[in-house]
Amino acid sequence: ATRIDRAGLIVKGRENLLLYSNDFSNAAWSTSPITLTSGQSGYDGSNDAWEAEVAVNGNYQSLIQATNTSGLITNSIYAKAGNSNFLGITDSGGSGGSNCIFDLTDGSISYQNGGDFIETSSESIGNGWYRLKVTHQGTSPNYALWFVADASNSTQGTAGDSVFIQDAQQESSLVASPYIESGATNGTAGVLENTPRLNYTTGVANPYLLLEPSRTNLLVQSEYFSDWTSNGSTLEVNSTISPEGVQNAYKITDDTSTSRHGIFKINNGLTSNVSTTFSFFVKQGTSGQYAQCSFNSNVADYWVAAIIDLSNGIIVNTDSSINATYEDSGVEEFSNGWYRITLTGKFAQTEYHTKILLSNTSNPTRDAFGNIIYTGDGVRNIYTYGAQLEQGSYPTSYIPTYSVSATRA
Repeated sequence: ATRIDRAGLIVKGRENLLLYSNDFSNAAWSTSPITLTSGQSGYDGSNDAWEAEVAVNGNYQSLIQATNTSGLITNSIYAKAGNSNFLGITDSGGSGGSNCIFDLTDGSISYQNGGDFIETSSESIGNGWYRLKVTHQGTSPNYALWFVADASNSTQGTAGDSVFIQDAQQESSLVASPYIESGATNGTAGVLENTPRLNYTTGVANPYLLLEPSRTNLLVQSEYFSDWTSNGSTLEVNSTISPEGVQNAYKITDDTSTSRHGIFKINNGLTSNVSTTFSFFVKQGTSGQYAQCSFNSNVADYWVAAIIDLSNGIIVNTDSSINATYEDSGVEEFSNGWYRITLTGKFAQTEYHTKILLSNTSNPTRDAFGNIIYTGDGVRNIYTYGAQLEQGSYPTSYIPTYSVSATRA
């Protein structure tokens, strides 16, 4: 579940999937072979950091927690150089294993291999500390730190090599969120299960209690649009600040082909002839004034569509094919130029293709599947975040998904 806070931002439930996230001597962590010394000066002015020192020469030394978490994952840790300048993070469970080695002298990435990484980066915290962040899509990956002696991952660690580490986190997300301490159970924060959601409306001083029926977001990736299929467009992950207030929104830019321009996701097993609502958050980009929200079947002439003018947040065009029923559409305004567009309709099919498309006009000609075909200029773009497909006659609050559909009770 989510809610809107006083600042107008989406607030999610968050979870650190690691146990004993800053107790690296706990049995939840396995070392091979590393000497750990607690009570070190930390990035936050505490004495909660650890010195991790390679104990013997030989095999690659590591510190691993077996979370076996599948799907979209971001791993992070605070680290500082000691006698060694290099620390790696690996998924240790993706296709062949993916390794990212950070140079702790400046936070740069000195080596990277493997195909599971979506984004790798570091953030300078000050006093030599960096927060190292790795996002990947994998099958049952673990959380693993890799201690190496050089920048290219070619030399095994030697006795005496050391770095300082603090506050590890693994979460289902495209970006690393603020650290959540965990112990014998996962650390949690934000909107949790069975807690009241105090929701704010723009311009209203006091919140209201948000009560909704159970709904399921049938889209298995609501924010990771690289997992959708792209047509006539290029995608840029974590391109700008989303309605969540963090940099995890996508940019979609058309190419110069004469085609449809945007992304789509195929969803099977829906109930036919039932009102269904598709929604996503969208913001105007460079000359990208219009965006289309639509869904269709894999059979011609089963589609509904609505176009939003992103310069003012007004729906300027709605339409449907002869075998589909358009029921409703709407726009909700968020801060910083963001809108949530929603579209409700139905047809006698169980396969839905949800689409986020660019348009070069407010009144386009559509093909038999509801697509807008035009010649792109390679510049027109929009930003998008938070897609949702739910079977119901109206939209409900945003339900994030990370590789599987999710139900809000």
